[in-house]
Amino acid sequence: MTTKVCIYTRVSTIMQVDGFSLIGQEEEIRKYCACHNMEIVATYSDKGKSGKTLAGREDFQKMITDIDTGVINVKYVMVYKLSRFGRSVLDIERTLQILRENDVNLICVADGLDTSTPMGKVITTIMSSLAEMELENIHTQTMLGRQQKARDGLWNGGFAPYGYALENGHLVINDDEADAIKKIFELYTTTELGIVGIVKWLFKHGYRKEIRANGTRDVFTRAFVSKALDNPVYKGEIAYGRRHMLPPDKKGERKMVKRDDYIRAVGKHEPIITEEQYEAAQQKRKTLAPLAHKREDSTHVHMLATLVKCPICGAPLYGNTTRKKKKGTEDEYTPYHFYACKHRLRVDGKPCTFRKNLNEKNIDEPVIAIITKLAGDKRLAELVADKLGDVVDEQETVKAIETTEREIRIRESSLKRLSSELDRIDPEAPYAERRIKDTNARIDELYEELAGFETDLADFKQKLEAIRQKKLTVEKVYTVLQHFGTLIDVITEEECQMLMRTLIDEIQIFEDKQPDGRIVKSVKLSIPVVYDGEISARIGLDKNDHDESVVTLIREH
Repeated sequence: MTTKVCIYTRVSTIMQVDGFSLIGQEEEIRKYCACHNMEIVATYSDKGKSGKTLAGREDFQKMITDIDTGVINVKYVMVYKLSRFGRSVLDIERTLQILRENDVNLICVADGLDTSTPMGKVITTIMSSLAEMELENIHTQTMLGRQQKARDGLWNGGFAPYGYALENGHLVINDDEADAIKKIFELYTTTELGIVGIVKWLFKHGYRKEIRANGTRDVFTRAFVSKALDNPVYKGEIAYGRRHMLPPDKKGERKMVKRDDYIRAVGKHEPIITEEQYEAAQQKRKTLAPLAHKREDSTHVHMLATLVKCPICGAPLYGNTTRKKKKGTEDEYTPYHFYACKHRLRVDGKPCTFRKNLNEKNIDEPVIAIITKLAGDKRLAELVADKLGDVVDEQETVKAIETTEREIRIRESSLKRLSSELDRIDPEAPYAERRIKDTNARIDELYEELAGFETDLADFKQKLEAIRQKKLTVEKVYTVLQHFGTLIDVITEEECQMLMRTLIDEIQIFEDKQPDGRIVKSVKLSIPVVYDGEISARIGLDKNDHDESVVTLIREH
């Protein structure tokens, strides 16, 4: 009588560098089954999956689910080695418990382990502990190797900083790019220009950023100039570990933070600027930082920021705060909150002629008045029954995030493995130089791929957040509207901003203030409402057609 079994195989990277290939593992398991009168009823395989956790190992999870739900009926799960089954002691124990509850055991062919025997259970626990320790050791050795490269003044892989190119793993100056870096430091240290001023100067004088694989913009931005001024690589140093990824929090989120104890070493590359220029830039940065802090009130929330659209270029207006001196005083200031179009600064290569700073009160107050009025219409409740609305399905975006996170883990695992392999190459071994070159090339490719996936992940998460903000049901939104007059007086500024983003899609304004002082042109809501006896999603203000405070409705088709 044959014993029914299923097979599971896994390799940890797409390069299959850490042992038997998938085919090799399966062949060895099939030989074992043939010798022990075992019938293989299902085969599961994960290619390029880390054994550190169960996350992302789709076929493994499917196998366990199939066993637990009775889709397959087997006595054993067959793997080549225990490390193919998993490397986390906790995950292995949890999974084995599920198998035991279904009267299924594990056989590791190469390790000679069979969890149906008492000795096999004990050895499995010990082996899984060793597997986890090995994984942590690989990670530690990889980081130590990269830290040592930094201390030796060598570049650690990934994209070369702007102004440099990579040749055989070493940084060399790219003259076409380096000219812009020199100009940035020159302007910052020898003129009164700040970061925004430099960005505008570069754009005006025809400086354009070379487009690389890790970017799509051909203009210099504030973020670019700021990072360039703080990067010691341009004065001939290697800085490694300036940012550190914290462990996942309770929600599973990971946060990147700055570190003070990072490695700084004299680089083997040629500097683009002098030590004196770099230090002068840092001194100016420190001098200007307190002034920038005084200009803004970080506690103030700009209620309608990004909802208000520029009447010229259509871009969202951002909120900002400056200080105005009180009349009749020498040193007393009051905060002035306003909305403005960022494109007027030409910081992203998109010039706009709308230069006004719009007082927040002149926009916030009429918008609140409009919503308060529509919320008071008695027929609003009738509309609720007809408009219990469509909720955006977030599952597609969640799946995209999971897929992207899986791709990131694959490449992070590959990078750790390749870095460890690179450190173990004997320089005197045959073909050592070629192996080092090929491995470094693959590491660079993985960093490029990783950067792309990390950008995609940020975009997907931002999209998911937007979907979830909109995922309040129409009934809840109408409920909020019905109590708007009360809520607006008791909620915090942050809650008010969230409420407005739930209710409003966009706010259009006039290019110039109207004779009666109005600046708000129309408000487009996220839902239809009853307003002045009509149903619409866009409320437009037009004094030419109506008397006093009567509001015109522009139909949405």
